[in-house]
Amino acid sequence: MLFIDTHVAVFIHNGDPALLSPTGLHILDSAEAIVLSPMTALELGYLYESGKIRFRSEEITGFLSRELGISIETGGFGRAVLHAVGLTWTRDPFDRIITAQAALSGATLLTRDRTIRDNYAGAVW
Repeated sequence: MLFIDTHVAVFIHNGDPALLSPTGLHILDSAEAIVLSPMTALELGYLYESGKIRFRSEEITGFLSRELGISIETGGFGRAVLHAVGLTWTRDPFDRIITAQAALSGATLLTRDRTIRDNYAGAVW
């Protein structure tokens, strides 16, 4: 299972795969299942509301689901929130929960976020 971070979801939706690293593209192509944390959907909503992205969360997640079979992974979300309490290396609640959910699932997390990559061994770019 591969979790993708918010930036990756936006890049894919916008048709900008060239913004991904060669490693990231390879991991996406070879992943058996690609999922989003519900926190990614929420963060997309915040980014839209603040004018940082042009499309609503529902439009992006709907596209990813319809076109690529990417789903929102809700299993263990409560455990992920509780696990995120201990991830004190960031103040960003989105990063904490997205990372915690990937970690509890034993999954790789595709992210361009350097702080996440420096603190979660399963994060790649």
